[in-house]
Amino acid sequence: MRVAGAVKLVVAVSIFLLTFYVISQVFEIKMDTNLGSLFARSALEAAARPTKPPRYKCGISKACPEKHFAFKMASGAANVVGPKFCVEDNVLMSGVKNNVGRGINIALINGKTGEAMDTKFFDMWGGDVAPFIDFLKSIQDGTVVLMGTYDDGATKLNEEARKLIAELGSTSITNLGFRDNWVFCGGKGIKTKSPFEQNLEDTVLRESKICLLNFNNKYYNINEEASSRVPALPTLHEASLEAQDQIQGPLVLQLITQKH
Repeated sequence: MRVAGAVKLVVAVSIFLLTFYVISQVFEIKMDTNLGSLFARSALEAAARPTKPPRYKCGISKACPEKHFAFKMASGAANVVGPKFCVEDNVLMSGVKNNVGRGINIALINGKTGEAMDTKFFDMWGGDVAPFIDFLKSIQDGTVVLMGTYDDGATKLNEEARKLIAELGSTSITNLGFRDNWVFCGGKGIKTKSPFEQNLEDTVLRESKICLLNFNNKYYNINEEASSRVPALPTLHEASLEAQDQIQGPLVLQLITQKH
């Protein structure tokens, strides 16, 4: 009886161990299959997921080439949204910085280094044009000048002020009217008119982004096969102008200029 009982115990233990082994092997195979499917599905989902577009300086649409500066200018919209000037991812003027105001907002940039030299705004509705004229006369040759309107930038502008802005390369300043939305990039010492200017009379404006590249001491419009070449500032070189899709919003100029 004892021998028979021992045999039965051995058989029972063997069956238990064999059953446990078979179950563990099947479970392991299923686990491997499930994990493999999970990893494969995750890889496919990651590949199908759209990648986040890269962000470039000042939110412009492309990366600046080596030794270039990035600029982005936005005019104000009516008397609600103030202008915004950005250079090399550094916001120089904006409503958030609380350094913009009604009238003409202006930033001066060193044409060689890209560093901000000064920022000011001049009230052309209730203010005096004389301080603005004095400021324009004080700008040194080789300075890049960024301008943008907020609310009314034209009422107090007289012929002398408009002439001084025209000498910076502006063509639209002579026709700038009450509450026009205007942005302009020019420079002291430019020999002809700047192609980087937008002026729209409507309070709701299209957005126009412009990419400016510099080489060989000349401007040219990349879309016109270099047909509009004009001399540039002594500290600027060749530029290409690329118009992007237009949407509603404040008037925007997006610029890239070369470092020296």
